[in-house]
Amino acid sequence: MPQPRPLQLDITLEFLTPAVLGGARPRRLDPYMPLRPGSLRGVWRYWFRAITGALLWPERSDPNGLLMLRELLKAESALFGDTSRRSRLVLLPPDLTAPPGKQIPDAIPIPDPRRGIRYLGYGLFDDPTKRPPESIPEGTRGKISCLIRSHHDDHADIRAICATLWTWAALGGLGGRARRGWGSLHLAKLTADDHPELAPLLRPWQQLLEPPATSDAYFATLRDGLGRAQDALIAFLNAEKLGQAQLKSDAPGPLESIRTLEGLAEASGLRHAYPTGMDALDHAGALFRDFRSTLSRRDRGQPPLSDYFEVKNSLQNPGSAPRHVDRAAFGLPLNFFFRSLGGARTSLSPRLPKSAGGAADRPPDRLASPLFFRVYKLKDGKHGVALINLAGKPTAPPLQGCQIAAKTSREPTPPPSNRIIQDFISWARQQPPPKSSSSASPSNTSPGRPRR
Repeated sequence: MPQPRPLQLDITLEFLTPAVLGGARPRRLDPYMPLRPGSLRGVWRYWFRAITGALLWPERSDPNGLLMLRELLKAESALFGDTSRRSRLVLLPPDLTAPPGKQIPDAIPIPDPRRGIRYLGYGLFDDPTKRPPESIPEGTRGKISCLIRSHHDDHADIRAICATLWTWAALGGLGGRARRGWGSLHLAKLTADDHPELAPLLRPWQQLLEPPATSDAYFATLRDGLGRAQDALIAFLNAEKLGQAQLKSDAPGPLESIRTLEGLAEASGLRHAYPTGMDALDHAGALFRDFRSTLSRRDRGQPPLSDYFEVKNSLQNPGSAPRHVDRAAFGLPLNFFFRSLGGARTSLSPRLPKSAGGAADRPPDRLASPLFFRVYKLKDGKHGVALINLAGKPTAPPLQGCQIAAKTSREPTPPPSNRIIQDFISWARQQPPPKSSSSASPSNTSPGRPRR
């Protein structure tokens, strides 16, 4: 069977905040290829699963979702390949151009501990004795060329790739702490100059790439794009004849053990615009710290979060488990330190219930946060911050079926709801702009609900 002629899709990116990527040496970028095609393919797979998993619901006769997961894997392998077949998508080495006055790699000076970017960069700057991590700096522009062998007359697979790329750039990022706004991107161009037959296919996505004039317009575009992305993935699944039973399932919701766009009830953002992406990230980080930190809350005249007393009581009564740890909804592991108890510490980690194989399998050591901080660009060159909660619906619990295990207790703590995430977003939106920021453009933001 003759192989289809590859089509070239060109992607132009702008880095809005530094992307901290790894190389052969710790905390240092590869000087010859700072952005590897393998890294891009891996993150694209994640967002393909996030879209597709929101569409494929387990059948009632298959409550553990084994058939659904099998169909999801087949769909991912059909597009990105696996050990038995090559990918339809081949990436050429990316071409990166640093902004004036910067270079690649760029060492990030370790921020002052009081800075919000330091709080959102937890893990990157914790040890001041280590060399500063290297990054692709903000303002860098990158061009990525993809060679695609389309298997469909209507190019349903290329539409699926465009949907994945747009969703990744709109909600995700690249590198370490991408969930906390580092490595935020602006997808500037999506073109196929040598293939005019693709122009009608690309036009709807190109219309979504223009930076919006206001935050309201940004979230309206986000709502539109999420709907288009899901429509494109439904067309791809139908073209591949995959997941037909799961697309029509009458189950009450998707599989809770994987994170999907189905959990995105709405997205909100801070009410202000900022001169640079790092200014935006710094303010968002300061608000996140001030909401979570007991010391910062006291400085603001606010009481500690209620789980502070629960965890403190468990340390004062060895063997007892906290009745709730709401902050676990932001991700695990979670460390607590109490000066009032002579420096007593405890660490909370995820634990799978025995029915899910937690006793036999190696337990997970971390559970990624469902809350994404994402810096975006406005038409006037200023920047905003979106807060994306992929556990915003009851069908997407923050701990994905896990319990909480504390070092100092014998019994697990029940998983939290997502209420604390909603409380943080509501509180952060009410806060005034930083004193150094001269802009404060209000916005009412809601991209609506992803559709199946």
